[in-house]
Amino acid sequence: MRIWQIVQCRGKQPWPLTVGLYRAVVITLVYVRQNLNQAAVGDLFGLSQPTVSRIYRGILPLIGEALCLHIPDLEDAIRGRLVLVDGTDVPTGNRAGHEVNYSGKRRRAGLNIQIAADTDGDLLGISAPMRGSIHDRKAFDECGWEGQLSDTPTIADPAYQRDSRDHSTQETQGW
Repeated sequence: MRIWQIVQCRGKQPWPLTVGLYRAVVITLVYVRQNLNQAAVGDLFGLSQPTVSRIYRGILPLIGEALCLHIPDLEDAIRGRLVLVDGTDVPTGNRAGHEVNYSGKRRRAGLNIQIAADTDGDLLGISAPMRGSIHDRKAFDECGWEGQLSDTPTIADPAYQRDSRDHSTQETQGW
């Protein structure tokens, strides 16, 4: 509904007229979420690759505009909840000159985004994109969430835990 309102205010539909708004949004979300190429998305929806490209270029900015008003403050969103945290890799393709986004673990270029949700599956927060070569633990610290979640019950995979053992103690105990 919000996307339709934005389009009505501008008076111009920025995607092909042969595709309705709902279908254009679904096509864009499938393309973005599934990391398929545009030709494959076109095959799924019975469209040409150039049409998928025009839909994507027209709809993606509108989705961003529609959602920008609905970004919750993380501190308000986590209050009184058990928070689940994990990082996700958003592939960007192998772009020359962007080596900092290359993840050796995944063998591709991408961005690292931290996601916070509750146990009901409600999205509580999305961090700013970090370089793809960064480990989830470091991204968690650099995006500022470690401090914000320090007093909140949080579940994350073991990679997020700090090594709290004192190394001098380890040496004396023969670890």
